[in-house]
Amino acid sequence: MPDQFHLQQPQLLTDTFQPKNSSPQEIFIGSDLNIYYDSRHSLWYKRPDSFAVLGVPYL
Repeated sequence: MPDQFHLQQPQLLTDTFQPKNSSPQEIFIGSDLNIYYDSRHSLWYKRPDSFAVLGVPYL
């Protein structure tokens, strides 16, 4: 269940997540995205509020 800061969490991560060895152009920030971990079971997924992935080239 979302808390009172649910909508601000992705922006906060974007504003503060600055790894020393990664270029800002190679950081992906996402939120409320279903992540499926078994293609045979479409109802098995996780849905993180927000997350970051390093080493993703910006297109």
